[in-house]
Amino acid sequence: MPNFKNNTITLTQFSLLLYGTQSGIGILSLPRDLAEIGDTSSWIALFIGYGLSVLASILIVQVMKNYPGDTIIQLFKRFFGKWLGSFLSVCWIVYTTFGMFLITVTTIFIINTWVLPKTAPYLILLIITIPSFYLARNGLRIISRFSVLVFLFTSWMAILFMYPMFTGNLLHLLPIIKDGIMPILKSVPNITFSFLGIELLFIIYPFLEDKSKAVKGILIANGITLLSYLVVTFSSFIYYGPYEVVEYVWPTLNLVKPIEFPFLERFEIIFLSFYLLILATTGIPYYFASSFSIAQLLGRKDHQLALLFLLPVVYISFFFFTNSLTNLDKLGNIFNKVGLGIAFILPVLLLFYGWVFRLFRREKT
Repeated sequence: MPNFKNNTITLTQFSLLLYGTQSGIGILSLPRDLAEIGDTSSWIALFIGYGLSVLASILIVQVMKNYPGDTIIQLFKRFFGKWLGSFLSVCWIVYTTFGMFLITVTTIFIINTWVLPKTAPYLILLIITIPSFYLARNGLRIISRFSVLVFLFTSWMAILFMYPMFTGNLLHLLPIIKDGIMPILKSVPNITFSFLGIELLFIIYPFLEDKSKAVKGILIANGITLLSYLVVTFSSFIYYGPYEVVEYVWPTLNLVKPIEFPFLERFEIIFLSFYLLILATTGIPYYFASSFSIAQLLGRKDHQLALLFLLPVVYISFFFFTNSLTNLDKLGNIFNKVGLGIAFILPVLLLFYGWVFRLFRREKT
């Protein structure tokens, strides 16, 4: 069993770490995804997604609190035995590694498109992986501190996202629920995808110092995520309108393009430089979760060797991957569907199985 005592995190670190895992990629295309399905009233689905995310997070906590010293890897072995538990652990590792790869290639694509179009992608990959490795190797406490620091340094960006509201047209939000409730309900799957990241609670929860405050941290994290999504969605709808916003691949990034200063032409470059830090708070926890899970599966206390193993995996996979918007959408769709099952269905199954498991063990005793 790993030593969580010397690497515990506080409630604030727990909340902002969880928020960071949710707010990376999903927020970029969220307004477009909502407008394509739910029209002017699709923002209402954000509250439904928030409720589902909180519910799924609480279910994960209910599963884990019966075994507070276990992560998902140890829980699989406890419930399903050595062989089946190891197989399920490998599936979890593949998922977290896939999430790490998806966030990495998306970050590279954004940098190549918006900032450094003539820079070789593998050089950008090198720049990204070095600090990611350094943070991930030092454990979850350092990663959570990084998430807190990024949150403090990037809070001003919310004000910039609100600026287009004052130059747009509020009538773009009307009429509300003009086509009934069905378009809103159809938007819910896209919303739940945007709240992905909560599944990392299976790894993060054992590190929480005061586990009785886990639900409070979940409410804080999901509340900040909901507020962020509401701001960018309202800004996009008011500024562009629900019909024009679908023409942009990443409408969230396009929101800051109209902002100009007499001494600075392309302010979005400065803005994007800070936003890359937010993407890091999403990718690095997946990097840690994957390497830490590998170390636990192999029975090792140190996950640094697993980190070194993941680096060539990412590099080799990148050279066989054509980094284009079409391929990113395909990878994103696969990751979202699998993540939906892990974040929202797996906790229910484990909660029921854990109840049967404990009941059977008591009867046997």
